[in-house]
Amino acid sequence: MSNPRRLNYHHNYRGNARNGRNPNHQQQQQQQQQPNNTQQTYFYPYSSGPQDGGFDTSAWGNYTNYYPIQIENNMNPNGINNNAPPRDNQRLRTNQQANHQNNQGRKPSNSAVISCEEYLTEGQVLQDIATKKTIRGILRINAKQYTDAFISDPDGGTDFYIDNVRERNRALNLDEVAAEIKPKREWKILPECSYLVERSIRALRNGQISEDKLIEDNQQQQQQNPSNRRDNKRETINTLNRDNITLTDDIINKIPNEYFQRTVKVVYLFRRRHAMKAAGLLRKMPDNNPNFALFSPMDSRIPRLMIPMNNCPLDFKDRPNDYEKSLFVAKIVEIPADKKFARGELMESLGDADTLEAQSKAILMENDIRDEEFNDEIIKCLPLEQDNWNIPDEEFSKRLDLRNKCIFTIDPATARDLDDALSCERLENGHYQIGVHIADVSYFVQEQTPLDNEAAQRTTSVYLVERVIPMLPRLLCDRLCSLNPNEDRLTYSVIWTMDEKGNILDEKFTRSIIRSCVKLSYEHAQ
Repeated sequence: MSNPRRLNYHHNYRGNARNGRNPNHQQQQQQQQQPNNTQQTYFYPYSSGPQDGGFDTSAWGNYTNYYPIQIENNMNPNGINNNAPPRDNQRLRTNQQANHQNNQGRKPSNSAVISCEEYLTEGQVLQDIATKKTIRGILRINAKQYTDAFISDPDGGTDFYIDNVRERNRALNLDEVAAEIKPKREWKILPECSYLVERSIRALRNGQISEDKLIEDNQQQQQQNPSNRRDNKRETINTLNRDNITLTDDIINKIPNEYFQRTVKVVYLFRRRHAMKAAGLLRKMPDNNPNFALFSPMDSRIPRLMIPMNNCPLDFKDRPNDYEKSLFVAKIVEIPADKKFARGELMESLGDADTLEAQSKAILMENDIRDEEFNDEIIKCLPLEQDNWNIPDEEFSKRLDLRNKCIFTIDPATARDLDDALSCERLENGHYQIGVHIADVSYFVQEQTPLDNEAAQRTTSVYLVERVIPMLPRLLCDRLCSLNPNEDRLTYSVIWTMDEKGNILDEKFTRSIIRSCVKLSYEHAQ
C-alpha cells in the first residue's frame, strides 16, 4: 500500500503491534479495495527506527503502531499532485515499493535495491535557494541514532530535520548539501507540542476558532495545565490512533509553525567534507556472495561497504572467522543511488580491535588527524636561541605589563602545555578586575610560513587516552608558549571590571606580558 504524505507524528511511540506488523492490516486491505471517493483513509505508522545498521535501511522501519488519516482526493496517497513532473512520479513509485515492504512488517532480502533520488542540477538548486525553497548547509548526523540528521537554519531559526537515510540521499556527516524544504504536512511535530497540534486540528476542523484566537487559547491552556502536559501528549496519540482525522492543507497551514520542526531532503551535494575513510570489521556477505565481503564501520553514520574479495586477506574467503576481531581501514569508493551497500576498498589492517593502539589509530584516521613528526622546514621556523630565549625589549613597550599581578594557571596535574591563566583582583571601590590571559602563539607563528600552514592543517592539539598530538612543535607548546610559574611570557589578555553582582562595567582586550605565580591543578583549585 502507498504511504500517505505525512504530518509526522514522530514520538518513537510503541503501540501494541507485534513483530513489526500493522495491527490494522486487515482493515487496511479492505480500505484499499474501496472505490475512489472524495476522501480516502490510509494508515500511517509510528516508527521506532531501523535497527539493522548500514546503508539505506531506513525503508525497513520497525513499525509498531498505526493511526488512520484521511486525505483529499486531489492528492495521491503520497501527498503529491497527480500532475507532478516525472521526477516526482519516479520518486513516488520508489517510495510506494519500499513502503509496501514497511507496512507488511518485513525486511527486504539482502539483494533488495533501495533507490535514492538523482541529484538536481546546480543551476536549479541555486534558483531554489534564492527563492527559499531550498537551504544550503552542513549535514550533521546523530552519532547515537544514525537515521536522524540535521542542518542549521541559515536564517538562525531551529534546525531542519531529516528523518531517514533515503532522504539524506548519499550525503555523509559534515558534507555541504542543498536540501529541499518539505511541505508543512510532512514537518515533524515537536513532542512537547503534540497535544496543542491535536487540539488545534479539532478546533479548526469544526470552525470553532480563528487562527489568532487559536494561538491565544493554546497559550492559556499551557499556562493553566502545565502538570498535565505529559499525560495530554499520551492521550493525544491514543486519540489520533482511534479517530479519523481530516487533514486538509488549509487546516495544516493554520496550525502555528512553532509547533513543528521543519523537515527537508537532500537534493544536491556541493562538497564532500567527509574523510571518506572508516574503521570497521570485515564479514561475509549476508547472501554469501563469494565475490565480495561486507565491511561494517564502527561509526554507524557511515554506510556499510561491499569489498571485492580480491582486495581482502588471501585466506579470508575460506577462514573468515579468523578475522572476526581484526580492525581494518576502508576507503569509500562509491555510494550508488540504486544499491543497498556502498562500495569500498581495504586500505590497511590495524590489528586486534580490542587493543588501545588499534582503536587510537582508528580515531585518528576517521577524523583525518595528522600525527606525524614536524619536518625540518617547520623546525627552521622556530627561534634559534631555544635554551636562552628572552622577551625582546621592544615588546615591553608594545604590551601591557602585568607581571606584578597575581596570575595563576589551573590545569590537570600532568599538563605541560599551560596555555591559559586567570587573575582576580578586588579594587578599592569594591569592584573586581577579572582577567583571562592566553599564550600569544602568534608572536612565534608568522603568516604563510611552513609552521603556519601546518598549524592550520592540525587546527588543535588532540588529547588521546595515552598521548597528546600537539598542534605546534613541543618547543612552543611546552616551553616558550607555556605559562610556567615565575617565567615571563607573552600573552593576549581580556580584562573585565565587574561589580559585586557580576555586572560588566568595563572591558579591555590587549597584548600583554605576565609572570604566573603558581600552577594549580583542578584538585587544588576546587
